[in-house]
Amino acid sequence: RQAMPHGGHLAVKVENVQSNDPSTLPSPSLTPGSYVKVSFEDEGNGIEDGQLSNIFDPYYTTKPGASGLGLAAAHSIIQQHHGHINVTSTVGIGTIFTVYLPSTHVPSEGGTQKIPAISRAGRGRILVMDDEHSIRRMVEDALTQFGYDVAGVPDGQAAIDLVSQSLADGNKFDVVILDLTVPGGMGGKQAIQHLKNLDPHMKAIITSGYSDDPIMCDFQQHGFQGILVKPYKIFDLAKILESMCPPPKREAPHRDL
Repeated sequence: RQAMPHGGHLAVKVENVQSNDPSTLPSPSLTPGSYVKVSFEDEGNGIEDGQLSNIFDPYYTTKPGASGLGLAAAHSIIQQHHGHINVTSTVGIGTIFTVYLPSTHVPSEGGTQKIPAISRAGRGRILVMDDEHSIRRMVEDALTQFGYDVAGVPDGQAAIDLVSQSLADGNKFDVVILDLTVPGGMGGKQAIQHLKNLDPHMKAIITSGYSDDPIMCDFQQHGFQGILVKPYKIFDLAKILESMCPPPKREAPHRDL
């Protein structure tokens, strides 16, 4: 709706690309080899030349009500996969985004996929803070299946309020999982300081698609005990929680005298 407010066609093209000459690749960061090339071409209003150099910057947007994080997150994720994204645009004609991702040719081994094992059922209360409802719901549902007691909130202020209430009720959270940035709200960067003031022993995990953010690079100095770079696997999160939530103490068996 934002790219083509008056409608139009969106063409998606996928192709395999083999390049042994670095000069034929769109970026010096790409090494010769095999790539999957995906292009998205719209018939929208186009992007002015003066804006093209900024469109992958976090929070940069020219659209009313937009967060300015969509392209920044896409750029970060593609870079984490050793790929590249570029854009060409003509005002009044449309825009083309082109993504290059390294491809591998691995023969299928057949059979069922082995799922990593979790050594024990989860124990403890977990608070998930993420402004993306779909992500928050997915994590809540998955951790509930692992055995954790899970609650979710959309921003840092809601996390502070819920943690404060849980402490007053004597039912504290064992671990909080905080998204680094929340458009238009308090993110994990600010929330962790308030949470540590409420509970100095609070254990926290920071998550973000911006792997090169200073907080992600030095998370322990900012009060976090764990880190997950988006997109992450639920089993990776479960493993971190397993190390942060100690198993319940076993009661000594009663003996009849």
